Amino acid sequence: MAQATLGAGSKLEISDMQATPAFTQIKGVIGIGETGEEGGFVDSTAMEETTKEFIADIAEGPDKTVQVILNQADPGQQMLRDAARARQAVDFKLTLSDGTVGEFKIVLAGWKVAEPEGSGTLKAIATGKQSGATTWTDPA
Repeated sequence: MAQATLGAGSKLEISDMQATPAFTQIKGVIGIGETGEEGGFVDSTAMEETTKEFIADIAEGPDKTVQVILNQADPGQQMLRDAARARQAVDFKLTLSDGTVGEFKIVLAGWKVAEPEGSGTLKAIATGKQSGATTWTDPA
């Protein structure tokens, strides 16, 4: 079974946030971090218990760092940059190389250009936090 990775044909798209959204691929993505949700645990131990008991806490999305090889001419990168600079909440669609699709919202909090390296490509980073649940669609 092949493992899905960004380098193996996965793609990240950003929504124009219209009533009928259109998604634009962000070219040059090299990392997006984890996608999905994870909850913590709440201590629910009664005084009469001798071993701790827990219940699952509300799920929370991860902090996000969308990293790209900087290409100022790419429309997807322009949309990402503008939304990050404006600190907007934006919908994204991640299509993994096996056809699995995850749709989620990121509240963007900033845009920065990574430290330039003499022999490397220029990279940019949009930071934010995933907000709400991911909607997963299995491959057809």
